[in-house]
Amino acid sequence: MTNFGNQVQFNVYQTMPSPDPDRLPIVYEEWEELAREVLEDGPYYYVAGGAGGEHTMKANLTAFDRWKIIPRMLRNVEIRDLTIELFGKTYNSPVMMAPIGVQSIIHPEGDLASAKASAALGIPFIASSASSAPMEQIANEMGDAPRWFQLYWNRDPDVTASFLKRAEASGYSAIVVTLDTPMMAWREYDLKNVYLPFLVGEGVGNYLTDPAFCSKLSKSPKEDPTEAIMHWTKTFGNPSLT
Repeated sequence: MTNFGNQVQFNVYQTMPSPDPDRLPIVYEEWEELAREVLEDGPYYYVAGGAGGEHTMKANLTAFDRWKIIPRMLRNVEIRDLTIELFGKTYNSPVMMAPIGVQSIIHPEGDLASAKASAALGIPFIASSASSAPMEQIANEMGDAPRWFQLYWNRDPDVTASFLKRAEASGYSAIVVTLDTPMMAWREYDLKNVYLPFLVGEGVGNYLTDPAFCSKLSKSPKEDPTEAIMHWTKTFGNPSLT
């Protein structure tokens, strides 16, 4: 990883004395500023905002900031092994792509682009139940690259079982279960901007292609997308926590 990082740096420095004006931002805060410039209020705050008064989100950031890298001098690091074994499989590093849904609101390729990037880097990708593309399409983009599936436990057990069968058939080797979302969160910025992407068909790719979900509709999602979305609002969430 160090050699790769050094090569990236040298590639940047080699543009001296005339840096590329179209170069992507280096500083994290600049990425956030650029996103604020190009995204409308709805998508931006859906990504950047949190639930309630955002106290938990701020506390999480503060807690994460307490972690530090401790330098170890005069150690033999000629041979390093960053691999990790999980559930009987070995991965190149202890890094995974977290499940992030509704990615299509910030880029047209959405989950597919993230999945392809993870596959290229050898980083296991965790596909979200709330992906805009169906899990099968994401799997096709990744080939044999490692992938897990994040499951939002549905109020309809038939849909939950169907998701699990589809994930297994599509080569997802593990299930990451989310049990703390019994209902939609109270998100002040989303309410202020009157923005919920699911209502316009974003982030429901797995549901609108699911045979168990569609069997409960009077018409297909293509014929009546409104009925499909309204049915989703009634089935999303974990019934055991409500």
